[in-house]
Amino acid sequence: THAGKVEALRTAGVTVLDSPIDVAKWAKKNKLK
Repeated sequence: THAGKVEALRTAGVTVLDSPIDVAKWAKKNKLK
């Protein structure tokens, strides 16, 4: 879910923007290592 992705990014210390597109870009770039 989007909320799950946001939590994962917060845990990674990433500043999350409200745009799901930005979250998707970040996830692709980092492949959620």
